[in-house]
Amino acid sequence: MLKVQLEKPDIILVESLDDINTNAIIMNTEATLKFHMSTPTRQTVDGEIKDLQIYSCCYNPLRRKDTMNLILRPVTINVNGSTPDDTCLHFEVTMTPLIISVTPANIEMLNRINQSLTEKKRRYK
Repeated sequence: MLKVQLEKPDIILVESLDDINTNAIIMNTEATLKFHMSTPTRQTVDGEIKDLQIYSCCYNPLRRKDTMNLILRPVTINVNGSTPDDTCLHFEVTMTPLIISVTPANIEMLNRINQSLTEKKRRYK
């Protein structure tokens, strides 16, 4: 049996590394995966990505909560799989409604982040 659990990571994409009050995009979720193999032909898989959300905000932790703007509203994804009667693996995937909010400010921020990344690549070549 294999069990993997990921608890509330913050994956951050920031506009500038020079300013703590810069804009950032944060992905936050909690994930679990359980894989059980009782025989070489009998397997079960259970997994959940819980409350996956992406939001833009100020990187500064003191201002983050007040500046939060949801891009991807919390969504939960469940995966269940098994090998009934020792046949091939069957999967079932379910999820809550997927709601994405795109604003001109978020698109502009992504463009600025992209520009800063490509400028740094050119400098180091």
